[in-house]
Amino acid sequence: MKLEIEGDSNLVIETIRKLNQGKSWEQVSKRWRIAGLIQDLDEAIKHIEYTIIHHVRREGNKPADYLANWGCSESGGKVDSI
Repeated sequence: MKLEIEGDSNLVIETIRKLNQGKSWEQVSKRWRIAGLIQDLDEAIKHIEYTIIHHVRREGNKPADYLANWGCSESGGKVDSI
């Protein structure tokens, strides 16, 4: 299976890249409220054959931003983790 991850937060993308390159969570740990989601993503990536991870500027991320906002409004502001 192939997976492509795009994000407009360079900090989050770099953290995911470092985890994907074998660094431990303790080496890249951030005290974020989304830390659990990043850890879940890291676990999922370990089971995927090929992953592309890259940063996109906010301007290029409008479709994803729209879908995220729509998903939050449809679910009452709750987003499920992976």
